[in-house]
Amino acid sequence: LAVFQVFTKSIMDYSERMNVMAITGGNDPEVLKSLWERRRSMFEFLAKDCAHFYVAENNGEIIAYARSIEHGGMLELTEFFVSPNQQSAGVGRELLERAFPFGDERYRMIAATLDERALYRYMNAGVYARFPIKYFYRQAEKVDIPTDLKIEPMQHEIHLEEMNRIDQQILDHTREAIHQWLITHRSGVVYKRNRNIVGYGYVGSNGGPFALLDENDFPAVLAHAESSVA
Repeated sequence: LAVFQVFTKSIMDYSERMNVMAITGGNDPEVLKSLWERRRSMFEFLAKDCAHFYVAENNGEIIAYARSIEHGGMLELTEFFVSPNQQSAGVGRELLERAFPFGDERYRMIAATLDERALYRYMNAGVYARFPIKYFYRQAEKVDIPTDLKIEPMQHEIHLEEMNRIDQQILDHTREAIHQWLITHRSGVVYKRNRNIVGYGYVGSNGGPFALLDENDFPAVLAHAESSVA
């Protein structure tokens, strides 16, 4: 809960600087309590399966933290947050060196914000930009796109090996622990062609990720996912 509070303070500060509303009603304790209950299982998973997890304290209060997870030889920085009144004091640099060590033999990855101060720190940590991530929103509608894919409910004990194979082919690493957590919180499906699994996805109001061996299947797959939400 303590690191979650650092997370929310940092997100609220960033959103104010960017003139956006990251957490609607974020100053309301009841809103934050509800958000914690929704995010709690994810924070507990990241704490349990992390590769590195460091916090910085001031007079017994956690003021910053950094955490990373490893899957298939890939070290991913999952979180890196410093309380707004503690930034630019060297705390973040020390945390990042411990949770996301520069010169590590493993591949390293992070999904970064557009905060210039954070990007500058990440670049100094030896990572470089690969591609942008864009967000699009609309009210979910039923969409029908013809496809020869067969869609079946995901069964981890049967499908996980094939899902790992797909991740390895697309990402060059597997993420089995993440799938083990996702299947307990989201409805998973696999996509088959000629009885072979060619993709998977997690559907519902909080859906994703989706992975497909053929990018041409995305319109039909995402249409099915949107229709399930609608």
